[in-house]
Amino acid sequence: MSLVHQGYPIFRSRPRRPEVSSLRRELLSARSELLRQASIWPSPHIAREKSEGVLDLAYSSQQWAFGDLIVQQASAKLRRVERALDHMRDASYGVCCECRNDIPLSRLRLQPQAVLCTVCIEERLEHLSADAL
Repeated sequence: MSLVHQGYPIFRSRPRRPEVSSLRRELLSARSELLRQASIWPSPHIAREKSEGVLDLAYSSQQWAFGDLIVQQASAKLRRVERALDHMRDASYGVCCECRNDIPLSRLRLQPQAVLCTVCIEERLEHLSADAL
């Protein structure tokens, strides 16, 4: 089966609806969890207002930095999950963004927000390792 997405051909050997529906549920669940995680960390202003001494201020700053890091990571993952859900809506989900071939279902089951197939990932890793030498 051949589709076109944003002017690029998508090469798909067969439709993936049943497989994608279970991955969609996983992505929706992951999105809910990420939104929950992002909402439990207090604002830095709240943490600093409660500080009374130097040690309290140092501790609250450390907690704020840790919380900020968790929120940044959750936000980055949330963006990837949202992108995957968008791709599901426009039928380009599971298509490698470089070669336009199907991403294997085994890879999508492990990482539902994957945008590269295993061949393209291996090529990128080879380039990175060659550049490191």
